[in-house]
Amino acid sequence: MLGGDSMLINIFYVILLLFLALLCVLIVNYLRSTIFKKVTFICDDPHLYPYKKHFTDAGWDIKAAESTVILPREYKMISTSLKVAIPDGYYGHILPRSSLALTHGIMTMAGVIDSEYRDEVKVLLYNASDKPFKIEVGDRIAQLVVIKILLESELISVLEAEECGIMDTQRGTNGFGSTGK
Repeated sequence: MLGGDSMLINIFYVILLLFLALLCVLIVNYLRSTIFKKVTFICDDPHLYPYKKHFTDAGWDIKAAESTVILPREYKMISTSLKVAIPDGYYGHILPRSSLALTHGIMTMAGVIDSEYRDEVKVLLYNASDKPFKIEVGDRIAQLVVIKILLESELISVLEAEECGIMDTQRGTNGFGSTGK
C-alpha cells in the first residue's frame, strides 16, 4: 500500500508542476499583451528612424524620405520609407509638429494607421501658408502618437436607448456651441 501512496504523491507533484508551468505561461502572455506592449518600427535607413527626444514624449517625429516643395494651399503625400507594427487595441495617429504648424502653416491630414496595416507610412501634408515650403530628406515632418482604442461595440435601437436611459446625460443632445464661448 505504501508504494501506491508514493506513486499518487508523485502523480500529484507532476500535475502540480504542470499546472504551475501553465500558470507561468499564462502570466507571461498576459504581461506581454497588457504591460509590455510596444510599437515596432521597420526601416532600412538609420537616418530615417523615428525620433523621440525624451522617453516620455507622446509621439515619435516622422522623417521625410524624399525632397520636395509644397506650394501654398497645396496638399502633398510625403514618403517616409517607414513601416510600423502597432499592437492590437491601439492605432497610430499622424499629427502635425507644433513648430511646423506655428512657423510655416504646415498641417497633417488623414492620419490614422490601423494595427493591421503593414505598408509604408506616408504623410499627407497641407501648406496653409502663402509661401512655398521646402522639405529635404531626413526633415522631421510630422509626429506619430499611438493611442489605445476600444475594439468592441454594440448596436441598439433608439427605443432601447431610451428605455435603458443611455441618452440621459447632463449635456444630452446639445452640440456645437452648447458649452458657451
